[in-house]
Amino acid sequence: MPLEIPAFIEQQLACWPLARRNYDALSQVRNRTLTVDGIPVRLQFNPARAVSSQAKLDAKTLAERPCFLCPQQRPPEQISADLFGKYVLLVNPFPITPVHLTLAAREHRPQQLDETSLLDFLQLAKAFPHYTLLFNGANAGASAPDHFHFQLTNTDYYPLPIEASTPLVARSSWSGDRPEALLQAWKSTGWDDRLCNFFVRYDAQRWTLTVFPRKTHRPTQYYDGSLLISPGAIDMTGTLVITRESDFDRITADDIRDIYRQVSRL
Repeated sequence: MPLEIPAFIEQQLACWPLARRNYDALSQVRNRTLTVDGIPVRLQFNPARAVSSQAKLDAKTLAERPCFLCPQQRPPEQISADLFGKYVLLVNPFPITPVHLTLAAREHRPQQLDETSLLDFLQLAKAFPHYTLLFNGANAGASAPDHFHFQLTNTDYYPLPIEASTPLVARSSWSGDRPEALLQAWKSTGWDDRLCNFFVRYDAQRWTLTVFPRKTHRPTQYYDGSLLISPGAIDMTGTLVITRESDFDRITADDIRDIYRQVSRL
């Protein structure tokens, strides 16, 4: 695919001040690491992410708000690139990682991963072999569960291999050179895609697909206001994105363990 991701991002940041500010701010976000059951968990204080992580996702709100991934509602400054005639590539204006893009379906349809879209997921990963793609299930962190989309991130961002098992978060991972085999491996789990986070990368002519099964999207601490932690896919890999400074300063290893135990299907 004749599309250079760094050039695409620079083209977008040159004409969209909001995105430029938020990407520049990534170099200044506060990070710290806590060890939980022998596993290092990186904490990222990123207040710009509140737009996504604290989004209201009830049916009434979704029905009433304009879809920000549909072309008629996207900001006029946001550029796009075609992907296989089925998706458009967009810079995420509220990044977590230094490379953070959205691959949105051209038509407005729900965030539901069927066989066709899972095969699309694998083929898009092959088109971008130096990156990691992810998918948030509709009830597992998607801030736009009404519009189907994947996300693209830089692989070197993740502190631990995404497929590496830990005692904190459940996951299953498969690797192979046949998309159909990976599709069957996923189907054999019987898990609901709406309560899963998916990652895929393509390297050395093989795909690695990793799925994080979930019990719920948000822990009780989010709803009682004690910790506004709302884990999406990236959070499940060992980086908790925190949007409120007081939470970043006082969260403990016990809090993190409890949050993961609530949301992960251990």
